[in-house]
Amino acid sequence: MAFVQTDAQLRSLITAARDIIYACDAGGRFTYANPFALELMGYAEDEILGRHFSTLIRDDYRESAARFYGRQFVSKTPDTYFEYPAVLKSGDAVWLGQHVQLICDGGGNVTGFQAIARDITKQKDAEALLRESEAAYHSLVEHASLGILRSTVDGRILEANHALAEMLGYGSPEELLALPTILNLYMNPAERGPLLDRLLRDGRVAGVDVNWKRKDGSAIRAHVNSRVVRGADGVVRSIEVMIEDVTERERLAEQQRRTHTLEAVGQLAAGVAHHFNNLLTGMLGYTELLSMHANVSDEMRADLNEILKAGRRASVLTHQLLAFSDPRTPRLENLDLNHIVHGLHGRLARELRDNQTLLVEQCPTPAIVRIDSEDLQNVITQIVRNARDAMPSGGAVRIEVAALTDPEPDLPGHYVRLRIADSGVGMDWETQSRMFEPFFTTKPQDQGTGLGLSVTHGIIHNCGGTISVDSALGRGTTMNVYFPRP
Repeated sequence: MAFVQTDAQLRSLITAARDIIYACDAGGRFTYANPFALELMGYAEDEILGRHFSTLIRDDYRESAARFYGRQFVSKTPDTYFEYPAVLKSGDAVWLGQHVQLICDGGGNVTGFQAIARDITKQKDAEALLRESEAAYHSLVEHASLGILRSTVDGRILEANHALAEMLGYGSPEELLALPTILNLYMNPAERGPLLDRLLRDGRVAGVDVNWKRKDGSAIRAHVNSRVVRGADGVVRSIEVMIEDVTERERLAEQQRRTHTLEAVGQLAAGVAHHFNNLLTGMLGYTELLSMHANVSDEMRADLNEILKAGRRASVLTHQLLAFSDPRTPRLENLDLNHIVHGLHGRLARELRDNQTLLVEQCPTPAIVRIDSEDLQNVITQIVRNARDAMPSGGAVRIEVAALTDPEPDLPGHYVRLRIADSGVGMDWETQSRMFEPFFTTKPQDQGTGLGLSVTHGIIHNCGGTISVDSALGRGTTMNVYFPRP
């Protein structure tokens, strides 16, 4: 009696279940389907019984389902789970997650199978939406113009996009992920510590400029915005960083600031130089008269000669100030830079020391520029002198002339490039940022006035040209002067 009651209870449970419950014979034909299965699929009981279960599987999944269940039958795996789209009588499809158990006789032969399946359509729709969302997110990250990076708190890089890899000179994001730590991107790794402390304290750091480096070691100024990502427990899971390369923007801002500084200093220097030159003329004249006086002793005459030497050096300085602050009106003419460099070769070679060599590579075609001949010669001579002084242990100065179109991203058009490179000690970032400032020099006090490159910059600027510098400590210096072709 107890067994009959249990069997009745099981039948009631199956009948009332809101899952699909069915059974098939060994050939795969339905022998039973519970009411919910009939309700969901839209079939009457007589339309289901005797029907092969595979006819309810959508066409594009039917073959894979046959292989899956074929392996179960051959291997006699007792229980399996499989997800597939089932076709309703209406033609619509629902996703089913299905457990199938084999039914075997006493000899172990498969006599049929029974299954319990659940409608997982909403779950599958949610998964599809999640995949689409993830794909859209990854597409946004991969195609963003800004660099995007995700790392752990200890600096291990978890994710990086192509824009960042390209910005830093790496072949792929995978190369960035292979770096031991994000500290490898910093010119000065100690710069990260204070930023990280601030980020962990505030949760976000916006608009900070840091000094990073490219794969080849060259400097890049990175404008970063960072935020921490926390889990539900409040623990920091990762750090997200957006990076913009502002190296060129800062260079242009610095160039503009330098131009304004030169203009302001030039106006001040002009007034000082004119008055000082007038005073100096009288001082030198009277000193020369005194030195020629018959009653002057040899010792006093030697002192007067020292005064004259100092006065003449001061006179040279005032003339440089006047050239810098109040340049003469240039006599513009079309010149072939090849011919100018060739004509200066002997003089430039004599400027160099015994352990230094001069190499010249001319443009195969005429390299016409419109500039004052004397100014052009001064530009070349001044840069070569600087190259000479940057190679105390010897080396080579290379002069190259080339005719180019669109030589730089911010220089559209046709230009003649004068490149003067040395193999000297190179310059750090601070020296490069100040090298064109008037009176700035790295030479000993009695060997340089700090006006040579300022005057050079002014000459190039006045004829519509521009100058750029590529240098690093221990790697020499290359100066590229671009003259617009007339």
